[in-house]
Amino acid sequence: MLLAILYCLLWSFQTSAGHFPRAC
Repeated sequence: MLLAILYCLLWSFQTSAGHFPRAC
């Protein structure tokens, strides 16, 4: 569960960089 949250946060960070407009 914790890993999933971390992954979600990482994905959010990548989205901020301007990679893929995706949300959790």
